[in-house]
Amino acid sequence: MSKITLLTQFSSLWYTPYKARFAGGTRLGKRISLAKVGPGDSTERPADHAAERWARAVAAALDSTIDPKTLQAWGRAIGAARGTLRVWCRAARLSAKSSLDFTRLLRAVRCSQGLSWDPNNLLDVVDERTLHRLLQMGGLEAHPLGGPAPDCQFFIESQRLVRNPAALRAVLAALEIRDGSQGNVGPGPVLERPPHPVRARRSPRSNGPPFRR
Repeated sequence: MSKITLLTQFSSLWYTPYKARFAGGTRLGKRISLAKVGPGDSTERPADHAAERWARAVAAALDSTIDPKTLQAWGRAIGAARGTLRVWCRAARLSAKSSLDFTRLLRAVRCSQGLSWDPNNLLDVVDERTLHRLLQMGGLEAHPLGGPAPDCQFFIESQRLVRNPAALRAVLAALEIRDGSQGNVGPGPVLERPPHPVRARRSPRSNGPPFRR
């Protein structure tokens, strides 16, 4: 066997799985299908630590009572600094702005389950053009106002803000954990700590009963 024939066969063996791997991927501009990459996928894969960390921050913001329209508000809702959120987004190879918009829309969709779709009250946006652009990036611009709210699966598959399959898998897994457990994923909203109990002290000048400050 000549060197040229051996090299041709080796290249064919290497190129075939590589071509099959990216035949349906996002590099060709096709829509991501989450049916085969959801949390129920039985295929074992290494943990995506950066994506899972990012997804926990997204899922924790779903409990916010207000629309977290800034990174500072998002961080306040989950107990993380704004710089920390930027680091988590960068580690997951995602834009902080796109991650924030994704979180806001997912929270709006999540809060509207069982209710009519009313993004004007769910999102703290005054300008109509800004709201339309946000809904357009989330694939929700054509959803009828006042009708049944879209579900989270529809939003995640239709939105154009986050297209990283690992990040979307992690978000679906976080939502599944939230639906299947009694507790919440992540730290949740920051609650005000109750005041410390006041300890009784004795007066240094007398042996009488204790007094309180």
